[in-house]
Amino acid sequence: MGARVTFFDVAGPRSELRVDASMGQVASLRGELYKKLAADKGYFVAPRAYLTHTTSAYFNGTNQLAQYTERQNGFGVDLGYQISPRAEVRVGEDYQWYSQVRTIGVPVAQTFSLTPWVSSLRFQYLGQEEVQLPSRGSIVQSSLTHYTQRPNASGGFTQMDTYLAHFIPLAQRSIFFGTARGGTSFKAE
Repeated sequence: MGARVTFFDVAGPRSELRVDASMGQVASLRGELYKKLAADKGYFVAPRAYLTHTTSAYFNGTNQLAQYTERQNGFGVDLGYQISPRAEVRVGEDYQWYSQVRTIGVPVAQTFSLTPWVSSLRFQYLGQEEVQLPSRGSIVQSSLTHYTQRPNASGGFTQMDTYLAHFIPLAQRSIFFGTARGGTSFKAE
């Protein structure tokens, strides 16, 4: 179960504060403030903070062997440029507290505790005509992220992830759409 609350103009004209919360196997609380840096330019700043708690169970058949809790908490800031009302590019830096601990059962996965810096470059184009149920348009989301630490290994690693979707109306009540997602960790082990 999840919810979002959005507040407008809390830090000046055209600013937006978004607070997302969810409960369940993944419980989280996340907030981001979007603030334009100049009224007539596309530059913006977006500080954020987040708490995420994920519970994962490991089974052998129907027997539960263990349960692990993953916590990914942190804060960060993006500097970005809004290319158009539908497209933006962001560069960001986060500091995280990231851990996985066994809460019950026998060890089946490694535990860890990290405090990485996370650098990111993201591009987003939301070209669909509806957010909830699009019938035409495209979505492009791509990110390049570098972590200064990784679980149970030395050094950092870099990941890239891209999501594409395209929607085509066929008839009054028919839509053809396709999605694709891909990524790489550039041979990081």
